[in-house]
Amino acid sequence: MNLVSPSFKVCEEILDYLNIFKKTNDITENKIIEAIDKTPFYVKKALYFLIYVEVIELNGKHLSLKEAFKEHLNNGGSIEGIIKISITNNSIFKDYNRILNNGKNQKQSATFVISTLKLDIDTTKFISVMNSWSKYLEKEARGSTKIKTESEKTSFMWVDDMGNLMYDEKKHTDFIIDQVKKDNKSLGEGLVFVDPERINQLQKIGKEKFDLAKLIRKCEELNIAYSTKSYFSVGMLTRAITDHIPPVFNKKSFSEVAGGYGTKSFKDSMIHLDKSSRKIADSFLHTHIRRKETLPTKTQVNFSSDLDVLLGEVIRILN
Repeated sequence: MNLVSPSFKVCEEILDYLNIFKKTNDITENKIIEAIDKTPFYVKKALYFLIYVEVIELNGKHLSLKEAFKEHLNNGGSIEGIIKISITNNSIFKDYNRILNNGKNQKQSATFVISTLKLDIDTTKFISVMNSWSKYLEKEARGSTKIKTESEKTSFMWVDDMGNLMYDEKKHTDFIIDQVKKDNKSLGEGLVFVDPERINQLQKIGKEKFDLAKLIRKCEELNIAYSTKSYFSVGMLTRAITDHIPPVFNKKSFSEVAGGYGTKSFKDSMIHLDKSSRKIADSFLHTHIRRKETLPTKTQVNFSSDLDVLLGEVIRILN
């Protein structure tokens, strides 16, 4: 299949139709064309796109919404959300935006992806399709009355995910938190685990001694997890960070950092971070399923002060 730029309005109408008749197993392309009051060419193009980005399953001649997206709608998700998820999960879109946001221009990024993946599409058309997909990602949710200025619009060229993502990670992080809060206002409390200033300081450090890309991304994901009350993830990411940084201190393990580096106050913080947070993370990772469980709270996993001390020392050493 080739890349296409569909009418996303038609895509939304098709998904609405499939959702309404989701218990029907005999929906065909012709039935959808008859049901959608649009030119058949545009309906077919939208169907082509939805199949390409794996929102719709094609079984013989019959079309249906994928089970994961049915569940998404059942849980209060939106049609627009499904299309956005499918775009940001598309591997070609991810590759293009990763290269684009790594300093290349549109033509260079498109040429690289087309040649690497041996796509049957010219550069101009490819860029046009990618731009149309990106524009849809910036679209306000249905029913929203908020009007954004140009500077406020989302422009991170999201590659999700919701994948890695060599894109504007700060805007992506902010976008994810904002969307989660829209879906459930009880989630997210405007809180962060890692102070944004620490992340900014890490981003300003060069790569002469160490590449901090993973450390920075783990800190950003830690903030996403904490803001969305994903406390298992908070515990595991905290451990991942402490296991990641010992070479900065010329040590082989974080236990060596905790017991053999720095002032007494630094050691005290690191010993607490090492012993307590590690045991908690171990329980998250290795405890088998039980008849009764209790879930972690933010208090249980909140080692943000000790982690801030650690990151501050990492920054001091590398600067």
